[in-house]
Amino acid sequence: KLQREISELEIQKQLCQDTFETEKVDLQSRIESLVNDVTTAQDELCQTRANAKRKEQERDSDVETALNDLDDTKLKNELLLDEVADLKCDLQACHQSFDSQRVRYESNIASLSTQLKSSSE
Repeated sequence: KLQREISELEIQKQLCQDTFETEKVDLQSRIESLVNDVTTAQDELCQTRANAKRKEQERDSDVETALNDLDDTKLKNELLLDEVADLKCDLQACHQSFDSQRVRYESNIASLSTQLKSSSE
């Protein structure tokens, strides 16, 4: 009877060891899977952070470019305003010169007209 109990206990011991080994392998597999999932999640997080940083740098670069373009446009506008002012001065000088020449020509015409009348008489 004792021998039979010992045999049953050894069978139970073997079953427990088999169950333990099976569960151990299963747990190791699940741990590996979880470690892989964590590694994947960390990689994705790093990639997301890198993408966010890149987008922030692109945005900052776009803002900087826009501000530089705005400064360039302001400078061009100032140059154009200066050029328009110069052209207005040139136009005014032309008008004055034209008016001066017109007065001189009208005076010459009047003088020639007077001379012509005098010589006709």
